[in-house]
Amino acid sequence: ATGRYDSQRIEITGIVRSTQAQDPRFTAEVAVPGGTVQAGFGDVTEDSLPPLVDARVRLRGVCSSTFTATGQLTGVAIQVARVEDVVIEEAAPADPFALEPRPLDQVLEFSTEGSTDHRIHVQGAVTVIRPGQYVYLQDARGGLKVESTDETSLTAGDRADAVGFAVFVRGSRPILANANLRRAGRGTVPEPVAVDAETPLSVEHDATLVRVECQLLGATR
Repeated sequence: ATGRYDSQRIEITGIVRSTQAQDPRFTAEVAVPGGTVQAGFGDVTEDSLPPLVDARVRLRGVCSSTFTATGQLTGVAIQVARVEDVVIEEAAPADPFALEPRPLDQVLEFSTEGSTDHRIHVQGAVTVIRPGQYVYLQDARGGLKVESTDETSLTAGDRADAVGFAVFVRGSRPILANANLRRAGRGTVPEPVAVDAETPLSVEHDATLVRVECQLLGATR
């Protein structure tokens, strides 16, 4: 990420978080220690490779950097030219929804049984849904924001499964990013937590359905 390897052939190892088609080629977001790297693929099609999302891969290619007009480094990518420069070190799970579901307040909890780098599976009741952007889930222990481009048909009160990557957001609780959603059935909207004037909103209530009495100052459409 320093730019010192610009235009040099490099090798990185990481976990693929997402892929994006850019016909006839595609790109991928790869999580590596300290952040993420964008990978661009030359004469490599996604169909020529095993499923990449949540796979641990080793990539060889040319490091490219992007800069502002005044020379500040804004990003680093790796340009992969050949199929043989993509090595699958650990295959992605065949069915990520088969993973053991994790309580919503434990999405980034330390465990000696597995790495938090891979996708995790959570379940909960839908409290808010913005199709193609995000959904909020809640269980008996808390709530969680799930970012997903899926257009899954969900309404408040539905039970839903989500698999994605746990990401820490500064000043807040973790979120689930690059997630896939699946409707599990109909349920009920959780009872909101009452928040009064003596109890200011805090991270304790983050992603949780609340009820508050207030004075309406304005509305914008």
